Amino acid sequence: MKEKMKMSAVIFCLCIMAITGSQSGLYGQTKMLIQKKDKTVISIPLTEIEKITYSDPEEELKANTITDIDGNVYKTIMIGKQLWMAEDLRTTRFTDGTVIPQIEDTEKWKKNGEVPAMSWYENKKDGKYGALYNGYAVERGYLCPKGWRVPKMADWDILINECGGMGIAGSKLKESGTTHWNGPNFGSLNEKGFSAFGTGYRSSAGEFSFRNGTGIWWTSSEATYSNYSTIAMYYNYQSIAKGSFSKAQGNCVRCIKDEL
Repeated sequence: MKEKMKMSAVIFCLCIMAITGSQSGLYGQTKMLIQKKDKTVISIPLTEIEKITYSDPEEELKANTITDIDGNVYKTIMIGKQLWMAEDLRTTRFTDGTVIPQIEDTEKWKKNGEVPAMSWYENKKDGKYGALYNGYAVERGYLCPKGWRVPKMADWDILINECGGMGIAGSKLKESGTTHWNGPNFGSLNEKGFSAFGTGYRSSAGEFSFRNGTGIWWTSSEATYSNYSTIAMYYNYQSIAKGSFSKAQGNCVRCIKDEL
């Protein structure tokens, strides 16, 4: 990519030199002429130009961030032709402004029924760990920032293939080290910059489990009427596992850009 940018920049400069040089001599030019694809020419006095830079759209996408309705700022990462959040969702509101019910009590979570809900692991907001949303929050929609969405299983399939398949994709997507995973965090390379955490989950019975041992992410693909398909990663495997859980369970959400 860097070599491509350098070459493009050189070609760009040579084109400018050729155009400007033909007007008043290579070293005596007073303005820059830029010819567009439709053959029209833009004239800019050199005294008005502070600097010329070359911008690569793909690099710009990689450097971008996205902000949710609560003001949380998330890094984004371009993987293949997909633009993903590089962090798990932490919003407490849907994008229409509606507050997502935050349930701490175990019995209330268990008896919540088919109603959107969220919680933090063991009811403690902790750094960059994502919130745990039940499947009904996913089902309602408006969970990811505008222009973003909860990925379908087909979106995850594209990502997994980009990372070499089910057997090794986890190693390329998990954050390396043991800050957010138990040791040995087998095979964690985080080559793609996806930075998946072992956030754990909240069962449909309201119990919290496997902090730093596993990460489970909702998809927006229904497995059955009461279940959504899921993606899981583990501290002791480099693979990825597909599954499905009751919509009453609390899992993480990783958003994907709707259209590029």
